[in-house]
Amino acid sequence: MSEQQADESVAVTSKGASVRGLRVETPQGTPIVEALDLDIAPGRILGLVGESGSGKTTVGLAMLGHARRGMQISGGGVWLDGTNLFGLSHREL
Repeated sequence: MSEQQADESVAVTSKGASVRGLRVETPQGTPIVEALDLDIAPGRILGLVGESGSGKTTVGLAMLGHARRGMQISGGGVWLDGTNLFGLSHREL
């Protein structure tokens, strides 16, 4: 199977991942990440690049539903194949 055929078969069964309006803030309401939107197509890899302290780890953790100490996820969601992961229980995950 060629790489293109493999990509097409993945596309049929998967919608990929989407992040919409992701917001992370301090308890006082200071935004750390504000209104992040991104899409990751099936079979693709996305690199998050930035200077030290720019928020790469904060974004990565928030996409997994975790907030760094002293921060909270206050908006948005992460969808995988059309399902909002933030709306699922630990058991459903």
